[in-house]
Amino acid sequence: MNNVLEDINIIELVQSCLQDNIEIQAIAAWLDDELSRIYKAGEKVKLTTRLNDYDLEDWEVDELLIQESVDYYVDDLTKDQKITLIQASTKSHKRKGTPYALETNLKTIFEDAEILEWFNYEGDPYKFQVVTPSSMTSDELTKIYKVIEANKNTRSTLEGVMTSSQWEGANYFGTIINTAIFEEIQIADGVAEDFENYIGG
Repeated sequence: MNNVLEDINIIELVQSCLQDNIEIQAIAAWLDDELSRIYKAGEKVKLTTRLNDYDLEDWEVDELLIQESVDYYVDDLTKDQKITLIQASTKSHKRKGTPYALETNLKTIFEDAEILEWFNYEGDPYKFQVVTPSSMTSDELTKIYKVIEANKNTRSTLEGVMTSSQWEGANYFGTIINTAIFEEIQIADGVAEDFENYIGG
């Protein structure tokens, strides 16, 4: 008999005189399924926590993104960003809809981005803002929108995106700020017809 957990057949461990018992067979089959699930989970943890140690091809990383049901993915992510998303996916799924999950995934794409919740700036409940170290391009705003839509809970609303250099507590008026001047940033077609609501327009 093979001692590898994946290949163990519980019914073979039962005394021969009991192997024909229907209830014993049912229990053994259930245990086989549970052991298989545990084995696969262990293999997945071993792989996803050591992805940087493997010389994976890009297509293999993309397959893992699908297997791990990563909520946010676009083609132009770097390999390192994809791996970070995969490694964070299990914890993010458990906390999906929370500020933690949103900020974790957002920081994968924009390392210095932060979530500012409504009580941090005397705003309305269920509203929040994104603070970044510098102004955003159209493509970057599009990515931020997609990350937020994939990870926020349905009742929360993004009020604005701003630079950290302009953040002064409650002195924020809900508009995109580029250093010391205001600017209009064009959003790619088809992203969201009401995107101006998300960027404080």
